[in-house]
Amino acid sequence: MRRPIAMTSLLMLGLWNLGWEPTAVAQSARDAQVPVRTLKRSIIEGPSASGDMTVLSEVVDETVRRDARTSERTSSEFTTDANGRRRLVSVMEEQDVSQQDGGHQITREFTRLDVDGRSRITRREREQLSARGNGLFVTEIEVTEPSINGSGFVPTERIEHQERRVGDQVVERETTWSINPRGSGRWSVLEQRVLTRDAARDSAEAVEVIHRADSSGNLVQSERIVSREWTVRGQAFRTDEIYRRDINNSGSLTRQPVQHVELVQTTLSGGGLDTARTVSGRVGDRLQVIESAVERSRPDGSGGLMVEQEVQRSVVDGQFHTVLTGTRQESQ
Repeated sequence: MRRPIAMTSLLMLGLWNLGWEPTAVAQSARDAQVPVRTLKRSIIEGPSASGDMTVLSEVVDETVRRDARTSERTSSEFTTDANGRRRLVSVMEEQDVSQQDGGHQITREFTRLDVDGRSRITRREREQLSARGNGLFVTEIEVTEPSINGSGFVPTERIEHQERRVGDQVVERETTWSINPRGSGRWSVLEQRVLTRDAARDSAEAVEVIHRADSSGNLVQSERIVSREWTVRGQAFRTDEIYRRDINNSGSLTRQPVQHVELVQTTLSGGGLDTARTVSGRVGDRLQVIESAVERSRPDGSGGLMVEQEVQRSVVDGQFHTVLTGTRQESQ
């Protein structure tokens, strides 16, 4: 299910895959007889037609742990209509069951609600994570969607994700995404990603090569991401250099990065986190900052977390303007 940009956390607007995003983790007793409930609420604000900042959307995320192995999650998405009224537009329901081998079996169901309140299931997902031994973890995801003739749900996407770890560090990752858009049973590979990562105590370097299908359906190398991570005195740093196909060079990857992403996360003494992200794009023979984002998270004093977000982008006149703000409150 595709979401508009206004619904996306600012850190997901770039290549934020380190697991650094601040979250409130509820530490509570694992009592199988008493469900543990966690409630998170996200409010996204943005400019209205008049230029004023207004609430664009709200997401309420509730997780209930039924027992030591099973948890259930419901994510409800609300928007504000032209009359300023809050309206439920989608619901995602998820069940996560832990396996004895350390893996998980997850099922998800996505429902959309029309303006008149009628609901329809638009997507189902089944995810199986298995631990194969020797640090190898395999995730298989199958997506089913309503068939075009209304005869039921048919598989339309498959994702296989293999990840090898040494301790808690990922050293290899390979992902293959196949699609069957019409549900006809004719599968084609849309994208393959292969990542290799060399991790040390306080630093890591990774190269991810992405192949995508061209107009003839052949997989061609279309992107390469070179990442570096390191920590210094309570700060965590990451840079991503992104290379893409150059139509002026026979479709080979560019020799210079076309985009540079820099992330800096600072851990504060009071338990908060400041995360800054800067995106630079190539303009001629140099890189120029085109976007900056800040996320600030602070304990709210009641065991939860308050997160503030802001994104600024450079527009035609070269000046930076705020294009997205939001707050997220996480509490149990």
